[in-house]
Amino acid sequence: MLIDNPVNNADVRLKFLGLSVLVAVGILIFALYKIQVKEGAMYATSLRNQTTVPVVLSPARGSILDRNGVGLAENKASIDVDVYLRELVGYYSRSKKGKLPKTNVPGQKAQMPNVPLILQESAGDIFSQLAFTRTFTDKELLNHYYQTPNVPFQLVHNLDFTQLSKFSERTVNIPGIQESARPVRTYNFGALASHLIGYVGRVEEVSKSEFVPESIGKEGLEKTLDEYLQGKPGYKMLRKNNVGYILGADAIQQPSVGGTVYLSIDARIQQIVEKTMRRVGRGAAVVMDPNTGDILAMVSVPSFDPNSFVPSLDPKEWRRLVADSTKPLTNRALSPYAAGSTFKTLVALAALSNPKANFTPKTIIYSPSAVFLANRWWPDWPNNVLGGGNITLHTAMEWSTNTFFYQLGIRTGIESMVQMAKKIGFGEKLLVDENNNPIIGGEQAGQMPGPQWMEDKETKQIELWKARKKRDPKFKIPRTWRERWSDGHTANTSIGQGYVEVTPLQMAVMISAVANGGDVLYPRLVRAITQMEGSETKLLKEYPVRKRAELGIKPEYLKALKDGLRAVVQTGTGKKASIGEPDFLISGKTGTAQFNSFIQGSLMKDNRTWFTSFAPYDKPRYVVVIMVEGGVSGGSTSAPLASEIFRGIHSMEQGTPIEMSYLNPAKGNYAGVTSMPPVTGDPSLTGAAATQTMPTELLDPSSPIIPEDESENATGASRTIQEFMNRRTR
Repeated sequence: MLIDNPVNNADVRLKFLGLSVLVAVGILIFALYKIQVKEGAMYATSLRNQTTVPVVLSPARGSILDRNGVGLAENKASIDVDVYLRELVGYYSRSKKGKLPKTNVPGQKAQMPNVPLILQESAGDIFSQLAFTRTFTDKELLNHYYQTPNVPFQLVHNLDFTQLSKFSERTVNIPGIQESARPVRTYNFGALASHLIGYVGRVEEVSKSEFVPESIGKEGLEKTLDEYLQGKPGYKMLRKNNVGYILGADAIQQPSVGGTVYLSIDARIQQIVEKTMRRVGRGAAVVMDPNTGDILAMVSVPSFDPNSFVPSLDPKEWRRLVADSTKPLTNRALSPYAAGSTFKTLVALAALSNPKANFTPKTIIYSPSAVFLANRWWPDWPNNVLGGGNITLHTAMEWSTNTFFYQLGIRTGIESMVQMAKKIGFGEKLLVDENNNPIIGGEQAGQMPGPQWMEDKETKQIELWKARKKRDPKFKIPRTWRERWSDGHTANTSIGQGYVEVTPLQMAVMISAVANGGDVLYPRLVRAITQMEGSETKLLKEYPVRKRAELGIKPEYLKALKDGLRAVVQTGTGKKASIGEPDFLISGKTGTAQFNSFIQGSLMKDNRTWFTSFAPYDKPRYVVVIMVEGGVSGGSTSAPLASEIFRGIHSMEQGTPIEMSYLNPAKGNYAGVTSMPPVTGDPSLTGAAATQTMPTELLDPSSPIIPEDESENATGASRTIQEFMNRRTR
């Protein structure tokens, strides 16, 4: 029988124990290495996350200034109430021992904490006691928590001192809610230049990964220049205690302010024009420097106050603006209209530049009260019973003689008119940069009709019908009558009727080319954009003066045309534009375009009255274009408005200070419209179709006369061509 050696057994046990200790120590060392070295950064971050809150700081938008540095759109400090939703939800969870109400993630199947309910239970009573108005929806709150948890959510905007004091007394026990100061957009002069500047608003849809600025440009220059105006965000770390209260903040990186936009606008002239145009219910005005193309003022009536969009527009107010039939959000200065007799300036330019027309300022054209062209009688305006007789361009411009321009248009040819219109930019958008990118939204091209235009229009319409036929086999393509361009179309176009549509800005470009001696310049609205980098100013983008084309007219011919435009104001149809200052003589052209509109269910005569002008005559510095919807005539409605604007500018140049004031929105109305006979056509012509141009019909000898009336004492009575001819023979 063998007996175990006690000594040997003890050695084995000691060795085993030592090995176990070594293994345990090795495991401990490995664990410590893993925790402290390999995963140390992760645990350090976790610790910091438990004691700090990373917060993104939104940048301030850059300023929009006029040509003299006057601030049109800037920023002001706003004291707001913010909530750090992640901290509020964490505190709520701890107080409820991990129990959180849930709701669906907007647009997804996943669930998330019911943040609106948590906020209501945590702070609803306090906000009710303080009578704070809620300006956000539950959906906005949930989207913010899901998409941008590191950005505080703005609960209340722009507290005054009393509200701030009461708020501070009542919210000391609610983690995650505190007051903050932030820059917010402000428009210093209210509705001044509102259609140009535009407005800002909140971001509607973003991805979870991207930074969300508190506001972005929604319309106007605020939108098209948003990439320059938007600064770069910063961030800071908020220190909190173990229950989530914010103890302080450590600034890490300050946000940068966006770029500064310098406009060509002169705020003083803008103020003069804004106040003048409030005399009409619907209209537009453009003031331009003919030597540079700088837009000194651009006004559209009615208007709106962009401050009402900050931080967000009340839904009821938005519905009111959209439903308003006078369209206060539309920039009429960039919208197309029938040109009326102001288009005769282009016809004259086309004739003087076309050698084949065999026309000079001294050419005499017999211009009776009516002419027979294209198998129809074409009348002059009603009060010009005897016509002009043998007249030259000077007299034809002075008295806006239709029969002269009917004949001159046909003599010149539509193609020559189209070529001149193309030089000026009719049918194109003009507020574009060198890469043809729009500088401002909302500009429309208008249209310059001609044979090719008419053919393209019909081809496009047939293509639309064919596309509809594919979608709806039951649809029958209408039988098309192929309209051909004729001398009748040319004659109608020659007095700015028919299919011609131009914007007030395009007319300003045309009259500027006449005023400056023949250079067609692109209009300039923005001069430069700069950015502060430290103590230095960096030029981000410059918009130089750009020449588009040359009129190609002999200087003596152009001077003769300018003399004719001077006669319009001196003795002709635009006498009411004069301001009586010998050192500030005004030249211009009146115009009245026939237009019918459906207004509140009734067909109304809603003429577009124009006045295009420049001054001073000898050395032009200003071009003024006025367009009024619902006016009587260019001479009686628009010319006096131009006179008031020129008078204000002249007074400013003489040293009279212009008081800059906050402007409330200009209200729209339908003053000036008159009833029309009942419609005897398609009764379905309502809605959008009702606002489209209804071209003047080509008249036969028994048709009532409905052409433009430039007379100050016009009665508007309808006469027939035969009555005119009978009276003339007597």
